Amino acid sequence: MIFPKLITGANHALTVGASVSTTPAFGAQTYAVRIVGNAACHIEYNGTPSSTTALVAANAPAEYLGVNPGATLSVIQDGASAGILHVTELTR
Repeated sequence: MIFPKLITGANHALTVGASVSTTPAFGAQTYAVRIVGNAACHIEYNGTPSSTTALVAANAPAEYLGVNPGATLSVIQDGASAGILHVTELTR
C-alpha cells in the first residue's frame, strides 16, 4: 500500500488500564493516525472498547488507521496488561 505524504501532528499518550481512556477529538485536518503501544489492549473508534473490539498486541509494529476529523479513539486493557498506547495524528 502506498501512503500519500503525511505530516505528524498531535500525539496522545493514552493510559492502558482497567478504565477506558479516550483521545481528544482529532483535528480538522486529521485523516489518519499511527498507533503503537507497550501493552495488549482493545481499541474502539468513536465508541467504548470492550473485550470483543479490535485487539492491539503489545510491542507490535505501528499500525495506521484511517479516521475522520473530530473522531476519537478509545482504549482499554486486555486482561491484566497495562501500559501506554501512543496515538499520533497524521495530516496531509
